[in-house]
Amino acid sequence: MKTQLNHKHDFVAHLVGHFADAWHSARSATKCSMKCATKCFALGSLVLLLLPQPLLACSACFGKSDSDLAKGMNMGIFALLGVVAVVLGGIASFFVYLGRRAGAQAASAQNLSDQSADKTAQ
Repeated sequence: MKTQLNHKHDFVAHLVGHFADAWHSARSATKCSMKCATKCFALGSLVLLLLPQPLLACSACFGKSDSDLAKGMNMGIFALLGVVAVVLGGIASFFVYLGRRAGAQAASAQNLSDQSADKTAQ
């Protein structure tokens, strides 16, 4: 186990050395090529992936639903649902307004045509 850990440590140190060499060569050059930038990004990503990090779930995902974090997350969800409801209510009321306005214009046009018909009949 210890030899594997040392081997992994040596491998990570070797990658970090390559990353540092690429970084210094990129900084010393007047213009960094895309190949060098890609190599730096790939090596940096690989180093971050190989380093062991503990993964800890938040209390909402882990199952402790009575914590302050879970309560805050629930309040955030309700606030966002409220914003969605207000926006959809505004859109619906706009269409109701357009429908009423169109009905009022149609009624007004009908009244004008009825009045003009009455005047011509007299």
